[in-house]
Amino acid sequence: FDDAIKDYNLAIKYLENKNVNLFISKSKACLKLNQDNDAIDAISEAIKIDETNADLYYDRAMLYQKKGSDIEFLKNINLALDYEPEYQKAYVARVHYYANNSRFEEAYKDAMAIPDFTRDIDNKYLLAIISFNLGKYSETLSLLTDIYDIKQNESNIDYYFGISFANMKNYDNAIKYLTKSKYANQDLITEIIPIVDNFERAIKFDDNDLTDELSKFLDGFKMMY
Repeated sequence: FDDAIKDYNLAIKYLENKNVNLFISKSKACLKLNQDNDAIDAISEAIKIDETNADLYYDRAMLYQKKGSDIEFLKNINLALDYEPEYQKAYVARVHYYANNSRFEEAYKDAMAIPDFTRDIDNKYLLAIISFNLGKYSETLSLLTDIYDIKQNESNIDYYFGISFANMKNYDNAIKYLTKSKYANQDLITEIIPIVDNFERAIKFDDNDLTDELSKFLDGFKMMY
């Protein structure tokens, strides 16, 4: 790749820095040699020639992300979307960025703007996690149910199931999934178990007289349980 870079530099000089594809090829060669800064510089030169090319901004964004430069990553992803508003790869990259940085509202908005975002299993799982963190527990369960058989052995899907069910007052299923989850500690599970026991015990106290004060009080429990 060192020789390739030398050849690209000669060709660029000969063509007076006017060939976008040469800079793209040089950037790829630099990347193979882990010369990230040179790879970014090559793409930047290509952008000077073709300033409205969304692919170039996307490529530069990915290079900045590889370096851990979040500010420059987001700046370039946004530029890619400015020049090509329907650029799905850029949207997906931004969804992952927002989610990884706990910017879940923005991640959810972007995901909803992408047609067929959930066709990809990993994207569907990501959207479930985003929805979970936004308190959209019904949506979380719906998304996770579709992919449970695939993801159950490689993720903390049981934890998301359990907590979602708990927040929807479905404590039996909450315990079912949390006891299978390696991410749920015993304190969390034992905190939920008394709630289930107390609900069941309280409901058993009721009788057929629906007008007394006890029945009126327990009616609220029955609605939740």
